Amino acid sequence: LELNQADVRLGKLAVCAERSLSEEESAWMLRVAQSIAFALHNTLLFQKALFDANQDPLTGLKNRRVFDAEIAREQARLVRYNIKSSLVVMDLNGLKSINDTWGHDVGDRAIRLFSNGLQQVLRDTDQAFRFGGDEFCAILPATNLYGAKKMAERMAAWLDAHELKLPSGELINVRTSFGLAEAEKNSDEKEWFRRADQSLYHNKHKFKQTAA
Repeated sequence: LELNQADVRLGKLAVCAERSLSEEESAWMLRVAQSIAFALHNTLLFQKALFDANQDPLTGLKNRRVFDAEIAREQARLVRYNIKSSLVVMDLNGLKSINDTWGHDVGDRAIRLFSNGLQQVLRDTDQAFRFGGDEFCAILPATNLYGAKKMAERMAAWLDAHELKLPSGELINVRTSFGLAEAEKNSDEKEWFRRADQSLYHNKHKFKQTAA
C-alpha cells in the first residue's frame, strides 16, 4: 500500500497474509496506511519546523537561538569540568557599503562567502553561528586565547585567498574584524560574550582584520 499525504510519497506498507484479504480487511488496511501516512507527514513537518527554527536561512549556519543555548552549555562545562573554551565574534567590514553600491544580492553573496570560509577553517568540534546581520560567532571548545587567535588568522588568510566577483567582473576581498574572549569560571556566558564583543568593537575601529 502506498503511503501518501498531501501529494508527498512517504513510502509503502507491505502486508503479508496466507490468504487473500476480504474487502472489509482491505478497507481496514487502507485506513491503517492512511493513518501511518498522516503521522509520518506530521513528523516530517515538525522536524522541518524545528530545523528552520534553529538555522539561518541565508547561510545554513546555526542561528542566535541556538547560540544562546550553546554558549550557556559551554560556560556550564567550564564550571563543572574546568575546561576553558574561547569565543570568537566576527563582523564583516563594509557590508553596508557593498549593499548600497552593488545591491543586497551581492551583499548576500558576501555573507555566504564568509560563512563558507568559516566552516572551512573551523574544526569538527567547533560551532559556527550567524548572530544576526553581518555578525558571526564561533564557539571553540577546549581552546585558549592563543588557539582562538590562530583560528582568526586562518579565517583572515582564507578571505584573502577567496575573492568575491562583482556583477562588473571586478574582484574584491571580503574583510572582517575579530573579537576574542576566553571563558572565565567566576563569570557567566553574558559577561563572556560582552568581553568578546568589546574586543570586536576595539578591533574594528583600530586595526581592521587583526585578531584583538
